[in-house]
Amino acid sequence: MYKPPYWFLKNYKFDQNEIDRVKNNLLERKEELAQEISFTNSVTSFFTNKKPESIFLERYKKIVEEITRSAGIYNFCRYDFFYWAQVYEDGHEHIPHHHADAMGPNNNQISFVHFLDTPEKKLFRFVDGAGHSYYPEEQKSGDIIYFPSWAWHQVMGNDTGHVRVAIAGNIKVTQFSDLV
Repeated sequence: MYKPPYWFLKNYKFDQNEIDRVKNNLLERKEELAQEISFTNSVTSFFTNKKPESIFLERYKKIVEEITRSAGIYNFCRYDFFYWAQVYEDGHEHIPHHHADAMGPNNNQISFVHFLDTPEKKLFRFVDGAGHSYYPEEQKSGDIIYFPSWAWHQVMGNDTGHVRVAIAGNIKVTQFSDLV
């Protein structure tokens, strides 16, 4: 059975009013944020400098520290990270993709997804080139998973009637120190 490497960090719920504020800001700017891209029809803050999810910056600094500690690299590296919001209305999807070069060739080691407000139906899945897929159990609102940036994944079409909100991010190790 196909099961990619990924890890569950924890369930970290944010205030629903803050989530709604981010979601509504992006949906109000849907036309402005529309891109000539073929891989998603979700509403994303990836391509804009006006990021309503920046209200979460201090929390994501702590979350990314937790991820690097959990991965066993925190004490041996320096890193940068960035994150963006994704809003999936009915019919929205994101085709199979990876984040391996999102911060430059060979510089992106860890990706994460924080399922902020999700339907009960699991829409996120990992995929391989042989037609196999794997839906992580950890997709409840508040769940955070992380995985190697080269792992292919996608978001299936949202047919739930629930507007799905997630934060995706990448962690780039900028410097490793020696163990000894």
